Amino acid sequence: MKRFLIFAITLFFILPTPAHADYSVSLTSPSYRHLDGNFIENFDTQLSKDLEPTGKLGSLIFNQNSYGGLWNIDPALIEDVQDLATGAHKDVASAWLNQLKKVISGHRVTAIVYGNPSEYWIAKFFPHDHEYLLGASAARLSELLGRSVLTPSQ
Repeated sequence: MKRFLIFAITLFFILPTPAHADYSVSLTSPSYRHLDGNFIENFDTQLSKDLEPTGKLGSLIFNQNSYGGLWNIDPALIEDVQDLATGAHKDVASAWLNQLKKVISGHRVTAIVYGNPSEYWIAKFFPHDHEYLLGASAARLSELLGRSVLTPSQ
C-alpha cells in the first residue's frame, strides 16, 4: 500500500499539467428571445443572472482559472447580451461584454454555428452547407466583437 501511495504521489508531481492555453472555453446558451427579437417573458432576468460573475456564463469570463487559449463563441449569445445591454439589465450585460473583450484579447476565437444547433441536425439537413454556416457565423461574430474570428477549420 505504501508503494502505491508513493507511486501515485510521484506521478502527480512528474506528469505535466496542462497549461491554460491548452484548453478551450465555449460560450453558448439557448436563445433567450423570440424570433421577433423580444425577450421571452422573464428570460431577460435569467440571462442577467447567468451573466453575473457567479452565474453560468459570468463565471467563465470573470474566473481567471477558466481562461482558455481558445474561445468558441456563439454569435447568437453575443447578440442576446448586446440586446440586454440596452435595457434594464444594462450594467450586468455591459460589464460582461467588457470583460469578455478583455479576456479574449490575445487569444484565438472561433465561431460556433449561429444558435449552436446540434451537429446531428446540421449533418442531416445541411450536409454540404456546414462550412458556409461556420463562415457566416464567423463573419457575424467578427462584426459583433470588432475583431477577427476564425472558423474551427482554420
